[in-house]
Amino acid sequence: MATVLSPTQLFRHNGLSSYAGCYYVTAISRAGVESAASNIVCVDNCPAYKLPNVITPNGDGKNDTFRPITCTNAVETVQFLIVNSYGVKIFETTDININWNGTMSDGKEAPAGTYYYQAVVTFKRLQKETTAIKLKGWIEVIR
Repeated sequence: MATVLSPTQLFRHNGLSSYAGCYYVTAISRAGVESAASNIVCVDNCPAYKLPNVITPNGDGKNDTFRPITCTNAVETVQFLIVNSYGVKIFETTDININWNGTMSDGKEAPAGTYYYQAVVTFKRLQKETTAIKLKGWIEVIR
């Protein structure tokens, strides 16, 4: 619990790995008496994990790596796999930021073309029994 010096009208949470929780507000009078709690408001983390579908790993600093577009701070785990059009595994990671730079597991550059991914993502949520989401899609590598 954070201590806030009065009078203040704004409080920001900093350094949290998750914003999921239930919150309420109280006020403290000049005499140091705390009011009753306000209504309780429960909020959850962003339950979305959006991925791009094109990378251009040419070293120009733009779209060189494949990584999520939003909400990685609320992600708990990721199992991510990329395969080629024959179903051969090209890349695999459990890094929530993925950071695929267009190379295959053996370190060679993946040829330009279309690849397919599967991701299983779990989030830091209020309800711990929430199931993981499964994503499937494609990535176009342009060289």
